[in-house]
Amino acid sequence: MEAFVSDISERAAVARRKWKSDKARVTLLSAFATHNQQLSGEWCDLEETAELSQGAARLGGSSSRLIQRWPEERSFIETASSCMAIVTGVEHIYVLVMDISSAPWVRVEFDLIASELLPAVEWLSDGFIAFDPILDSLISVDVEGDGGARVVETTIIGDGFSSIRSCFEELGPPALHIVEREVRHPNGE
Repeated sequence: MEAFVSDISERAAVARRKWKSDKARVTLLSAFATHNQQLSGEWCDLEETAELSQGAARLGGSSSRLIQRWPEERSFIETASSCMAIVTGVEHIYVLVMDISSAPWVRVEFDLIASELLPAVEWLSDGFIAFDPILDSLISVDVEGDGGARVVETTIIGDGFSSIRSCFEELGPPALHIVEREVRHPNGE
């Protein structure tokens, strides 16, 4: 009897997570449509979403991260679009839009990051993560409020996006320094 109750509880939990995930997907698609944009790709199921989230989280503590704070959204979008254009050999990438916490990952063509996701930075309140589990690399685009102004903080981890990393280092703001797992601005703040 105990195993039966446990099985029912587990099924109910999975059904709740699936319902939340489906609702988040509809909300996310609607948000993009409201801004005359789209998010087109193949949505991941709960199991794959959990695996991708674990893989991305594992990379989060890497000391080889490049972190930058972009004070102007438009400047970031233009620079990032030109930097993404130089990437070759990456066909698909997994994306998680952080504005809706229960949203699943979506597998998109790499080119769609520049055409669909970067323009959304102007209205997203949290941002997105682009993760390639094969290259063990990710790009995090975090939209933050800073004293009433919005800034974009980007993090690039892994060698898979070395061309984007080089481009960001050349064209973007100075990298933030990581001191004992804390991120500090180049001027010491």
